[in-house]
Amino acid sequence: MRSPHLYDTLRRFCLGAFAVFHAEPLLLSFAEHAPMFYEYGPLVKSFIEEQSDRLRRREDVQAADDDLARGPLARVYNVA
Repeated sequence: MRSPHLYDTLRRFCLGAFAVFHAEPLLLSFAEHAPMFYEYGPLVKSFIEEQSDRLRRREDVQAADDDLARGPLARVYNVA
């Protein structure tokens, strides 16, 4: 693992976000590729964007943001 200090932080972030949003409805996209072949895909990006203010208030999100700021290569993921 290249950034071991991020493992625990990002794990807590993911588990915390899942715990908060597990009952929220997640919209799906639907595509028909061929007769009798259908694909459903979660619209995660729009969901996260809609919930961004709520997410930023979480302590685990703030800790993840702080830890990401410590790694020079990880700064591209910084949400602050």
